[in-house]
Amino acid sequence: MTHGSTIVVRSATFTLHQENGKPVPSGAILRIRGQKKGYPVGYHGLSYLSGLSAHNVVNAQWDHQA
Repeated sequence: MTHGSTIVVRSATFTLHQENGKPVPSGAILRIRGQKKGYPVGYHGLSYLSGLSAHNVVNAQWDHQA
């Protein structure tokens, strides 16, 4: 007899835009507040994050921007 377990992972795929409407540049790094792992932004601001909680604060940084 085996016993299974369920693992819940919260993740999201989205397109990230700057205040001026332009996508965040590819190569920018996203970090979820409180986590060290960085997630790269792809072309046209396409982003993927995992390890999310119910409410998150995410910072983007590129070319000395935050």
